[in-house]
Amino acid sequence: METTQNAQTQEVDVSSVYVPEYAREVSPEGQDKITRDIQEKGLIQEIVVAEMPEGRKELVAGQRRFKAVQALGWKTVRARVLPLGTSELDKELVRIAENEEREDVNPFDRAQSYDRAIKAGATQQELADKLGMAKQTISNMLTLLVLSPEVTAEYRRRDFSGAHLQELVRLPDAQSQLKMADACDKAGWSSKVLRDKVSRALAGGPKEASKDVAEGSQPQAEEGPFQFVKKGKFLNIRTAMPANVEEVDEVYMRGLRIALADFLMKEARMEQALCITCLL
Repeated sequence: METTQNAQTQEVDVSSVYVPEYAREVSPEGQDKITRDIQEKGLIQEIVVAEMPEGRKELVAGQRRFKAVQALGWKTVRARVLPLGTSELDKELVRIAENEEREDVNPFDRAQSYDRAIKAGATQQELADKLGMAKQTISNMLTLLVLSPEVTAEYRRRDFSGAHLQELVRLPDAQSQLKMADACDKAGWSSKVLRDKVSRALAGGPKEASKDVAEGSQPQAEEGPFQFVKKGKFLNIRTAMPANVEEVDEVYMRGLRIALADFLMKEARMEQALCITCLL
């Protein structure tokens, strides 16, 4: 990013700065808060712009700050100015670097920023190296871009974390994704619990997915004389024990062993399905 090292901080005319069409969405509440902060304390961190032909400047980073000074009627604003000819990739890397420092960036905005950097010429590996993260992290974020617009809008409203979204995107269609998201939201599942729910849905098909949503967060027992309920690292066995302990004979124990083997086989198939899904 050699061109960005030559950036100079200066006062620029607010009227000369334009905001790109793909600028991320900003909530009215968040915008009002930063506007009040700047009104009371001033502009603590400058915005970043890039020189364009005919004296215009493109906003690169600091969208909320820029909108705040516009609302406050400022004529000029302090900005770090990237020189004319700065590449789209370098500009996108500046945006990403600033966003990575913030905790409230929506995962979809982060994914779109990664996508623009790749379209500007970086490979996933090069982008990962520049950002100091694993390539798989980049790949996982980019999977969010396959979601339909209505699903994306719903997830933005619910303000799910990136970890939750990466589990939900594994489901095959919008209907199952939204149903699982609704159950997750109502039950307050962690991303780890959601991962288990999604894996069970993928292993069992549509019926299992609907059953999981209806059951909420409570694990359910298998049908049959021996029922198994998995709770974390523990496996509970529910069964009607004979009234007399002496009646726990070889037939009873053989039935228990067969039922346990069947249960463990199902669990192994679910784990295999999870591994295959992660590789897709």
